[in-house]
Amino acid sequence: MQTRKLEKLGLELPLLGFGCMRLPVKADKTIDTVTATAMVDYALQNGINYFDTALMYHNGLSEGFIGETLKKYPRESYMLTTKLHASYLKTKEDVERIFEEQLARCRVEYFDFYLIHDVERTKFDLLREFDVYDFLKQKQSEGKIRHLGCSSHEDHEYIAKFLDMYDFDIVQLQINYVDWNLRNAEKCYQLLEERGIPCIVMEPIKGGTLADVPDGVSHIFKANNPDATPASYALRWVASLPNVKMVLSGMSTMEQLVENTKVLSGFTPLSDLEQQAIMAAAAVFESGKQIACTGCKYCSECPVGVNIPGIFSLYNRQAIFGGREHFRIKQHYGSLFAENEKGSACIDCKRCVEVCPQHIDIPAELKTAHNVLEEILKK
Repeated sequence: MQTRKLEKLGLELPLLGFGCMRLPVKADKTIDTVTATAMVDYALQNGINYFDTALMYHNGLSEGFIGETLKKYPRESYMLTTKLHASYLKTKEDVERIFEEQLARCRVEYFDFYLIHDVERTKFDLLREFDVYDFLKQKQSEGKIRHLGCSSHEDHEYIAKFLDMYDFDIVQLQINYVDWNLRNAEKCYQLLEERGIPCIVMEPIKGGTLADVPDGVSHIFKANNPDATPASYALRWVASLPNVKMVLSGMSTMEQLVENTKVLSGFTPLSDLEQQAIMAAAAVFESGKQIACTGCKYCSECPVGVNIPGIFSLYNRQAIFGGREHFRIKQHYGSLFAENEKGSACIDCKRCVEVCPQHIDIPAELKTAHNVLEEILKK
């Protein structure tokens, strides 16, 4: 695996990082530990030694899985990152309690990277009130955190305000060729570049959206290179940005891991023609009316059981692919979704809005998506 240097930190990162938010799962939605363990082993055997988890991933199971899986390897042979999300903080004491519980779950004495997770405007005051940054800097001085960072899906002006308040070793941003213009990812990236802060990329394939692309995009890519997959274009595009030090991918199958490893092990920057193809592909996606959901499932703990990511996925696929998705919608929304899982069951409690990193007005979008899907069921 190719590596990139972080000179100020005195270390190298693999160009591909292993995200632990979309691990393979069994029918009961728990982690398929057999397959996931084989994937971790493959990653380490191929130079992918950076693992990114968080308290909320896989309904709280991700940290424990990766800790249990990595314990057979020497601690210095891998880098482990986890995160603190402000939504878990009810009192100041929660900050230390959660941190110590994370160390125990991950079976480590220190984290290589620790991030204040999903920094967004409504949580600034809470993070200050509970002295989260100062606490984490203290843990860094104690050696329990090697490098401190933050992740954010915010607009660039709010990220700038947060970076004016605190110093970080790295910042993790959602960057892909569709969000570059649609969600002002370019300005967020430029902000880090101007400040000399290394950038780690999350959602390079936009929750899988840029792997399974509409025919118009597929034709654009195949005209340039018939052997390259859409996912490989997306990965190479973000890896071609000079200040990107690592590309995180949340891989759900061994096949995805093998492909991504191959692409970034033999990484070459995009040519001018390939860059033009990316711009044309982005224009196709921008023309569709999609909901900005990446399927992170932060909203999954709906009190009535609405399947928010599933609904948005079906809606977005019909927005991208049109009529060819109608059979899938009838099969899933019409037959496999229970009534409490449909958008019509939403009680507008807005718990989902509070945790959505994309700042989607979920109740409003659910109504829109439900109406569209119901109309398709009638056809």
